[in-house]
Amino acid sequence: MEGVGEHPLPRTTNPLIPQHALWMQQHGYRPSTIKGTVKTLKTLSRRCNIANPTDVKTHLAIHPYTENRKFKIINDINRLYKHLAIPWERPRSRRIETLPCLPTEDEINQLIGGLGPICLISRRED
Repeated sequence: MEGVGEHPLPRTTNPLIPQHALWMQQHGYRPSTIKGTVKTLKTLSRRCNIANPTDVKTHLAIHPYTENRKFKIINDINRLYKHLAIPWERPRSRRIETLPCLPTEDEINQLIGGLGPICLISRRED
């Protein structure tokens, strides 16, 4: 069916982004890193001019990103500017280390108690 799943406005990608993705691939970055960087840069390019460091800094200062998200955006844009040899002064940011959420013993018991009899039998055979 024509029109199903299509966007009403055509999406245009900043030509710097695919060029940067190719550069990252040629320099041995992992595919998961490239994919995350491309996604971040596409999102950022919809909100500001990524070729202009002043626009990026202004955008980061105005929008309420979490510290960890801001840190990732700054790392990705820093890598882009390094690739394109665009001079810029990296904004101050820091990464906040968080501990993973571990279930309590009661939560584990509730999970086990909620399993059906077939799941419990198959777990006993292991």
